[in-house]
Amino acid sequence: MADYRMHRQAGLATLAVTLILVFIATTAALYANKNAFVFQKSSANHYQHLKAFEAAEAGANELAARLQADVALLTDNVPGNDGNTVLLQKAASSGGARCANGAIDSAYIFKSSYSNYVAGVSPASDRYRFAAGRYFSNALPLLTASAGVNPGLAYRAQAFLDGGTVSIVSEGCADDATATPSITAPACANDGPKAQVRTQIKLPAMINTGNNALINKGYMDIFGAVHVAPDAGAPTPNCDVVTGGTLTHTGSAGYQQTSVPEIAGLSSDNFFKMIFGADKAAVKANASVVTPTTGCPAIAAGTSVLWIEGNWTLTSGCTLSTGNPLVVIVNGNLTQNGGELQVTGFLYAQNVNRNTQITVNGAAAFDGNMDGLIPNGPADGNATHAAYGSTAIYYNPDKFKVAPLTQGSGVAGSWVDF
Repeated sequence: MADYRMHRQAGLATLAVTLILVFIATTAALYANKNAFVFQKSSANHYQHLKAFEAAEAGANELAARLQADVALLTDNVPGNDGNTVLLQKAASSGGARCANGAIDSAYIFKSSYSNYVAGVSPASDRYRFAAGRYFSNALPLLTASAGVNPGLAYRAQAFLDGGTVSIVSEGCADDATATPSITAPACANDGPKAQVRTQIKLPAMINTGNNALINKGYMDIFGAVHVAPDAGAPTPNCDVVTGGTLTHTGSAGYQQTSVPEIAGLSSDNFFKMIFGADKAAVKANASVVTPTTGCPAIAAGTSVLWIEGNWTLTSGCTLSTGNPLVVIVNGNLTQNGGELQVTGFLYAQNVNRNTQITVNGAAAFDGNMDGLIPNGPADGNATHAAYGSTAIYYNPDKFKVAPLTQGSGVAGSWVDF
């Protein structure tokens, strides 16, 4: 009997140990399977987010490239190319009465399909940013199609203009099912793996007059006829004359004028950047540089930007024209002491002191005052103390539609991804 009990107890002990071992083995297997499942899930999520990040990066790069391509179309000399852009257009008059807005626009604005800007209704600032809910968006199909494989990679991006700098925010996604993303029905609108990148780029510099014919930072005292009009076949300027200070004029008047006191407070460097979209060193590096004389400087073949370094005193007539778009920059004061100055293109100088006529077919901007050879301060239209002779500006933006003055570039330290 005792042997039977001992044998039974031994059997129960063996069973208990076996059950415990089975439990331990089962628990270990379940734990291992759970870890494997979590690892697989984590790996899949990491892979999808990595692909979403790559899609976001592709979106930022594609938007930047499209902006650069638009600038190339806006600055070439091929008729009709301005209308072939996707995102950008040249800044146009803000609408309403001429000279009413008293503003100098940025060189570029976004097309209304992206900005949702409505002239006369929307704030002017809306032209420089994508509207909420509007995106530059595309799907990113595999380069080589594979049956049953569709990672659903896509992006949607927006941009914001601040002068010549563009801020880009691009969102990439995986597992997106949007067949044909559009401006108002973009990809990446639903839940799914997403990533975002932000960066900034500088657009190639382009001359910006805000569609105005003549911009003068300081005051203007003029004795003689002033005539501003569109050149043959050219658009009417937003404003004929924009001044930071007063305009005192004695003589025949054929122009409309507005004052923008804010520009009078700009430094010389900032006024230059407002007009050219880049600093002097960058523009000069891409120009044909000459030393001023009392006569008319020679223009080398192929010159599109003529940089006259220093004060220029002209004592005889001078015609600056190449038959192609031309920009003339006088990095100093312009003094006319005999002989008419005629420029076909864009004329830029600091103070202008003269006793004879000036004619520009294109547009002009002066970083200073326009006065006579013996200036005595603003608000004097007397022939002795005022710019003497006729002033004629025939506005034509095509006359200074030169290639970009500088190349576009990224902004160091602006790249952020998360």
